[in-house]
Amino acid sequence: MLEESLPLFLALLVSHLLGDFVVQSDQMVIGKSEERVRAYGIHSTIHLVLAVVSVLVFIPHLFTPPLLAMLVVLVAIHSAVDYAKERSTKRWPKAEPLIFTVDQFAHLLALLLLLIAFSGAVPEWLEAAGGWIRQTRVQILTVLATYLATIFGGSYLVDLLLPGPAADDETESAIKANDELRRGGKYIGWVERFIVVTAVVAGSLEAVGLVLTAKSIVAALRLKDAGPRVGDYFLLGTLISLSIALTGGLLLLWFFTGSLLPITP
Repeated sequence: MLEESLPLFLALLVSHLLGDFVVQSDQMVIGKSEERVRAYGIHSTIHLVLAVVSVLVFIPHLFTPPLLAMLVVLVAIHSAVDYAKERSTKRWPKAEPLIFTVDQFAHLLALLLLLIAFSGAVPEWLEAAGGWIRQTRVQILTVLATYLATIFGGSYLVDLLLPGPAADDETESAIKANDELRRGGKYIGWVERFIVVTAVVAGSLEAVGLVLTAKSIVAALRLKDAGPRVGDYFLLGTLISLSIALTGGLLLLWFFTGSLLPITP
Protein backbone atom coordinates (compact mmCIF):
# COMPACT_ATOMS: atom_id res chain seq x y z
CA MET A 1 0.00 0.00 0.00
CA LEU A 2 2.85 2.40 0.79
CA GLU A 3 4.21 2.26 -2.76
CA GLU A 4 0.73 3.12 -4.10
CA SER A 5 0.17 6.03 -1.74
CA LEU A 6 1.43 8.70 -4.16
CA PRO A 7 -0.88 7.65 -7.05
CA LEU A 8 -3.74 7.48 -4.54
CA PHE A 9 -2.93 10.93 -3.20
CA LEU A 10 -2.77 12.42 -6.69
CA ALA A 11 -5.99 10.69 -7.78
CA LEU A 12 -7.86 12.09 -4.77
CA LEU A 13 -6.29 15.51 -5.25
CA VAL A 14 -7.53 15.55 -8.87
CA SER A 15 -11.04 14.57 -7.74
CA HIS A 16 -10.96 17.33 -5.11
CA LEU A 17 -9.94 19.97 -7.66
CA LEU A 18 -12.62 18.81 -10.08
CA GLY A 19 -15.29 18.86 -7.38
CA ASP A 20 -14.41 22.29 -6.02
CA PHE A 21 -13.43 24.24 -9.13
CA VAL A 22 -14.88 22.53 -12.20
CA VAL A 23 -18.11 20.74 -11.34
CA GLN A 24 -19.36 22.99 -8.54
CA SER A 25 -21.98 25.38 -9.92
CA ASP A 26 -22.71 28.95 -8.87
CA GLN A 27 -26.07 27.84 -7.47
CA MET A 28 -24.31 25.30 -5.27
CA VAL A 29 -21.93 27.97 -3.99
CA ILE A 30 -24.88 30.24 -3.15
CA GLY A 31 -26.71 27.37 -1.47
CA LYS A 32 -23.70 26.58 0.71
CA SER A 33 -23.33 30.24 1.66
CA GLU A 34 -26.98 30.20 2.73
CA GLU A 35 -26.29 27.02 4.76
CA ARG A 36 -28.75 24.88 2.84
CA VAL A 37 -28.42 21.22 3.79
CA ARG A 38 -29.38 20.13 0.27
CA ALA A 39 -26.51 22.10 -1.26
CA TYR A 40 -24.01 20.51 1.11
CA GLY A 41 -25.50 17.08 0.42
CA ILE A 42 -25.21 17.46 -3.34
CA HIS A 43 -21.68 18.84 -3.06
CA SER A 44 -20.60 15.96 -0.81
CA THR A 45 -22.18 13.37 -3.10
CA ILE A 46 -20.38 14.83 -6.11
CA HIS A 47 -17.06 14.72 -4.29
CA LEU A 48 -17.60 11.11 -3.24
CA VAL A 49 -18.55 10.04 -6.77
CA LEU A 50 -15.55 11.86 -8.27
CA ALA A 51 -13.19 10.28 -5.73
CA VAL A 52 -14.53 6.78 -6.42
CA VAL A 53 -14.34 7.27 -10.20
CA SER A 54 -10.82 8.68 -9.96
CA VAL A 55 -9.62 5.67 -7.97
CA LEU A 56 -11.39 3.19 -10.27
CA VAL A 57 -9.88 4.80 -13.38
CA PHE A 58 -6.28 5.17 -12.23
CA ILE A 59 -5.72 2.59 -9.45
CA PRO A 60 -8.68 0.18 -9.52
CA HIS A 61 -6.85 -2.57 -7.60
CA LEU A 62 -6.83 -0.31 -4.50
CA PHE A 63 -10.60 0.09 -4.42
CA THR A 64 -11.66 -1.92 -1.38
CA PRO A 65 -14.28 -1.49 1.37
CA PRO A 66 -11.69 0.07 3.75
CA LEU A 67 -10.75 2.59 1.06
CA LEU A 68 -14.41 3.40 0.41
CA ALA A 69 -14.86 4.02 4.14
CA MET A 70 -11.86 6.36 4.06
CA LEU A 71 -13.39 8.26 1.16
CA VAL A 72 -16.66 8.67 3.05
CA VAL A 73 -14.77 10.06 6.06
CA LEU A 74 -12.77 12.35 3.78
CA VAL A 75 -15.94 13.75 2.20
CA ALA A 76 -17.51 14.27 5.64
CA ILE A 77 -14.44 16.24 6.75
CA HIS A 78 -14.58 18.18 3.48
CA SER A 79 -18.17 19.25 4.19
CA ALA A 80 -17.29 20.27 7.76
CA VAL A 81 -14.38 22.38 6.52
CA ASP A 82 -16.60 23.99 3.87
CA TYR A 83 -19.20 24.85 6.51
CA ALA A 84 -16.54 26.41 8.73
CA LYS A 85 -15.28 28.40 5.75
CA GLU A 86 -18.74 29.78 4.96
CA ARG A 87 -19.36 30.78 8.57
CA SER A 88 -15.95 32.43 8.81
CA THR A 89 -16.48 34.31 5.53
CA LYS A 90 -19.78 35.72 6.82
CA ARG A 91 -18.11 36.86 10.02
CA TRP A 92 -14.97 38.28 8.39
CA PRO A 93 -15.89 39.08 4.76
CA LYS A 94 -12.77 41.15 4.16
CA ALA A 95 -10.59 38.15 5.03
CA GLU A 96 -12.17 35.93 2.35
CA PRO A 97 -8.92 35.36 0.37
CA LEU A 98 -7.12 34.25 3.53
CA ILE A 99 -10.06 32.08 4.60
CA PHE A 100 -10.11 30.43 1.17
CA THR A 101 -6.39 29.66 1.44
CA VAL A 102 -6.80 28.15 4.91
CA ASP A 103 -9.80 26.18 3.65
CA GLN A 104 -7.81 24.58 0.83
CA PHE A 105 -4.88 23.87 3.14
CA ALA A 106 -7.25 22.15 5.57
CA HIS A 107 -8.60 19.94 2.76
CA LEU A 108 -5.07 18.98 1.76
CA LEU A 109 -4.03 18.29 5.36
CA ALA A 110 -7.08 16.09 5.93
CA LEU A 111 -6.24 14.12 2.79
CA LEU A 112 -2.64 13.59 3.90
CA LEU A 113 -3.60 12.55 7.44
CA LEU A 114 -6.21 10.06 6.23
CA LEU A 115 -3.73 8.71 3.69
CA ILE A 116 -1.18 8.11 6.46
CA ALA A 117 -3.81 6.43 8.61
CA PHE A 118 -4.94 4.23 5.72
CA SER A 119 -1.36 3.30 4.78
CA GLY A 120 -0.40 2.52 8.35
CA ALA A 121 2.81 4.58 8.08
CA VAL A 122 4.20 7.76 6.60
CA PRO A 123 4.88 7.14 2.86
CA GLU A 124 8.46 7.48 1.68
CA TRP A 125 7.61 10.27 -0.75
CA LEU A 126 6.08 12.29 2.09
CA GLU A 127 9.12 11.69 4.28
CA ALA A 128 11.36 12.73 1.38
CA ALA A 129 9.33 15.92 0.92
CA GLY A 130 9.71 16.68 4.63
CA GLY A 131 13.44 16.04 4.43
CA TRP A 132 13.77 18.34 1.43
CA ILE A 133 11.93 21.09 3.31
CA ARG A 134 14.25 20.69 6.31
CA GLN A 135 17.34 20.78 4.11
CA THR A 136 16.24 23.81 2.12
CA ARG A 137 14.39 25.73 4.83
CA VAL A 138 16.73 28.74 4.55
CA GLN A 139 16.11 29.01 0.81
CA ILE A 140 12.35 28.47 1.23
CA LEU A 141 12.10 31.09 3.98
CA THR A 142 14.16 33.54 1.92
CA VAL A 143 11.85 33.12 -1.06
CA LEU A 144 8.72 33.45 1.08
CA ALA A 145 10.07 36.53 2.90
CA THR A 146 11.06 38.21 -0.36
CA TYR A 147 7.74 37.54 -2.08
CA LEU A 148 5.70 38.63 0.95
CA ALA A 149 7.76 41.80 1.44
CA THR A 150 7.69 42.65 -2.26
CA ILE A 151 4.05 41.84 -3.01
CA PHE A 152 2.25 42.89 0.17
CA GLY A 153 4.80 45.10 1.90
CA GLY A 154 5.25 46.84 -1.43
CA SER A 155 1.62 47.98 -1.26
CA TYR A 156 2.30 49.96 1.91
CA LEU A 157 5.44 51.47 0.39
CA VAL A 158 3.51 52.53 -2.71
CA ASP A 159 0.86 54.16 -0.50
CA LEU A 160 3.54 56.03 1.43
CA LEU A 161 5.31 57.31 -1.66
CA LEU A 162 2.26 57.89 -3.85
CA PRO A 163 -0.31 60.54 -2.94
CA GLY A 164 -3.91 59.89 -3.85
CA PRO A 165 -5.07 61.07 -7.27
CA ALA A 166 -6.25 64.65 -7.06
CA ALA A 167 -9.93 65.15 -7.65
CA ASP A 168 -11.47 68.17 -9.29
CA ASP A 169 -13.87 68.42 -6.37
CA GLU A 170 -14.34 66.98 -2.92
CA THR A 171 -17.77 65.52 -3.50
CA GLU A 172 -18.65 62.16 -2.09
CA SER A 173 -18.67 60.58 -5.56
CA ALA A 174 -15.17 61.91 -6.32
CA ILE A 175 -13.79 60.62 -3.04
CA LYS A 176 -15.41 57.23 -3.64
CA ALA A 177 -13.93 57.08 -7.15
CA ASN A 178 -10.47 57.83 -5.78
CA ASP A 179 -10.80 55.12 -3.14
CA GLU A 180 -11.90 52.58 -5.75
CA LEU A 181 -8.97 53.55 -7.99
CA ARG A 182 -6.48 53.03 -5.16
CA ARG A 183 -8.06 49.72 -4.14
CA GLY A 184 -8.02 48.41 -7.70
CA GLY A 185 -4.43 49.55 -8.12
CA LYS A 186 -3.43 47.68 -4.98
CA TYR A 187 -4.78 44.36 -6.25
CA ILE A 188 -3.26 44.86 -9.69
CA GLY A 189 0.03 45.72 -8.00
CA TRP A 190 0.03 42.41 -6.10
CA VAL A 191 -0.20 40.43 -9.33
CA GLU A 192 2.19 42.71 -11.16
CA ARG A 193 4.94 42.41 -8.54
CA PHE A 194 4.52 38.63 -8.31
CA ILE A 195 4.97 38.26 -12.07
CA VAL A 196 7.93 40.65 -12.21
CA VAL A 197 9.82 39.03 -9.30
CA THR A 198 9.28 35.58 -10.81
CA ALA A 199 10.30 36.77 -14.27
CA VAL A 200 13.54 38.31 -12.97
CA VAL A 201 14.50 35.17 -11.06
CA ALA A 202 13.69 33.01 -14.08
CA GLY A 203 15.70 35.29 -16.35
CA SER A 204 12.66 36.07 -18.48
CA LEU A 205 12.82 39.83 -18.79
CA GLU A 206 10.45 39.58 -21.77
CA ALA A 207 7.68 38.80 -19.26
CA VAL A 208 8.35 42.13 -17.53
CA GLY A 209 7.90 43.89 -20.86
CA LEU A 210 4.70 41.94 -21.47
CA VAL A 211 3.30 43.08 -18.11
CA LEU A 212 4.10 46.71 -18.85
CA THR A 213 2.64 46.47 -22.35
CA ALA A 214 -0.60 44.91 -21.11
CA LYS A 215 -0.90 47.48 -18.35
CA SER A 216 -0.27 50.34 -20.80
CA ILE A 217 -3.00 49.09 -23.14
CA VAL A 218 -5.51 48.83 -20.30
CA ALA A 219 -4.53 52.26 -19.04
CA ALA A 220 -4.94 53.79 -22.49
CA LEU A 221 -8.46 52.38 -22.75
CA ARG A 222 -9.66 53.13 -19.24
CA LEU A 223 -7.92 56.41 -18.45
CA LYS A 224 -8.24 58.27 -21.77
CA ASP A 225 -11.03 60.44 -20.36
CA ALA A 226 -9.77 60.61 -16.78
CA GLY A 227 -7.50 63.60 -17.19
CA PRO A 228 -3.74 64.11 -16.91
CA ARG A 229 -3.62 64.00 -13.11
CA VAL A 230 -5.04 60.49 -12.94
CA GLY A 231 -2.72 59.44 -15.76
CA ASP A 232 0.29 60.80 -13.86
CA TYR A 233 -0.91 58.96 -10.75
CA PHE A 234 -1.15 55.71 -12.69
CA LEU A 235 2.30 56.13 -14.27
CA LEU A 236 4.02 57.02 -10.99
CA GLY A 237 2.36 54.12 -9.19
CA THR A 238 3.47 51.71 -11.92
CA LEU A 239 7.07 52.92 -11.78
CA ILE A 240 7.23 52.65 -7.97
CA SER A 241 5.65 49.18 -8.02
CA LEU A 242 7.98 48.03 -10.78
CA SER A 243 11.03 49.34 -8.91
CA ILE A 244 10.03 47.41 -5.79
CA ALA A 245 9.46 44.22 -7.79
CA LEU A 246 12.76 44.52 -9.66
CA THR A 247 14.61 45.05 -6.40
CA GLY A 248 13.02 41.96 -4.86
CA GLY A 249 13.70 39.87 -7.95
CA LEU A 250 17.34 40.98 -8.17
CA LEU A 251 17.88 40.22 -4.47
CA LEU A 252 16.54 36.70 -4.96
CA LEU A 253 18.64 36.27 -8.10
CA TRP A 254 21.75 37.33 -6.19
CA PHE A 255 20.88 35.02 -3.30
CA PHE A 256 20.60 31.95 -5.53
CA THR A 257 23.27 32.68 -8.13
CA GLY A 258 25.62 35.21 -6.56
CA SER A 259 25.06 37.44 -9.56
CA LEU A 260 22.66 40.21 -10.53
CA LEU A 261 22.68 39.08 -14.15
CA PRO A 262 19.81 36.85 -15.33
CA ILE A 263 20.63 33.21 -15.95
CA THR A 264 21.12 32.54 -19.66
CA PRO A 265 20.97 29.13 -21.32
